[in-house]
Amino acid sequence: MGLDEVKIGKIFRTTVTNLQRHTLVELLEKRSGDSLREAFKRYSLPERSRVRWICTDMYRPFEKPLKDMFPAAEWVIDHFHVVRYGNDAMDTIRRAIQNQLIDKEQAKGLKKGLRYTLLTRQDQLTEEQAKKIEAASTVWPALIAAYGIKEDLYGIYNEGNRQDAERAFVDWEANIPADEIFEPFRRIAKMIHTFHEPIFNYWSSNNLTNGYTECANGLIRTIDRRARGMRFKMLRGMVLYNPNALQSGTIGPREYGASILDEELPTTNESEDNDNYDNNEFDADVLGIHDQDPEPDYDWDDDPDFEDATKPARLQLLKIANQ
Repeated sequence: MGLDEVKIGKIFRTTVTNLQRHTLVELLEKRSGDSLREAFKRYSLPERSRVRWICTDMYRPFEKPLKDMFPAAEWVIDHFHVVRYGNDAMDTIRRAIQNQLIDKEQAKGLKKGLRYTLLTRQDQLTEEQAKKIEAASTVWPALIAAYGIKEDLYGIYNEGNRQDAERAFVDWEANIPADEIFEPFRRIAKMIHTFHEPIFNYWSSNNLTNGYTECANGLIRTIDRRARGMRFKMLRGMVLYNPNALQSGTIGPREYGASILDEELPTTNESEDNDNYDNNEFDADVLGIHDQDPEPDYDWDDDPDFEDATKPARLQLLKIANQ
């Protein structure tokens, strides 16, 4: 089962999915433990006990209700919500170095010329980007050291089993330099210790991710924008009870929920507005690394790994959104 928040009308709602069947199970009006209990109390304990894994972010208020309602399930923290902090830390360190520069043109060049490059995985750098990294290493060695630490954090998830991943994390933490500028990475290490079990359950759950739920949220927001002003109950009905979607989510006598990626969107003549979606306000509080300058928050669309892992669903979303 997957859970994630989706911001609709300035209010956080909760999306619940079946990650095995790739179907939408529920769209809850609130993001709270009580709303979860209310939604799933209609299922018997034996039915709820069949849920083996629940994949979410680090939103702690869900932890106890999920344990109570799904006693046989184990919590898995979606690995994208872990490694994204590597990019957050990279950007924080880049800004710290940038703010120390007296030459404003040089500071502007660091931001405009290297920001996206520093957020790109090393094995996905273009030849031009690789040359930028090499050139920057002689001017800002701490910046390129931070890039290496970020890459090593991502590399933990390349390990094939939990034991090797835990060992890789120990090595990664030990190799963080003592300099104050690298403090954002030490905060990440502290977070991983705090959420150790659900983070490393990624390997125990056969690499379960919440990518489908994230993509479903994207489509839900698209529907909401196209039918601007719609009440929540109407929106919920559209994504849960579309006949084609329900048919896709039904196998024999059992319903697994609406297959939202098959959803047909309503068409309107109204132009779409940006909804200023904050991907995860709670996550920023976990690390205490709120940005000091008014740059945009981290965007999933800037993360090549997230784009690759969810490419099939994202292509479907793009196709529907452009209809």
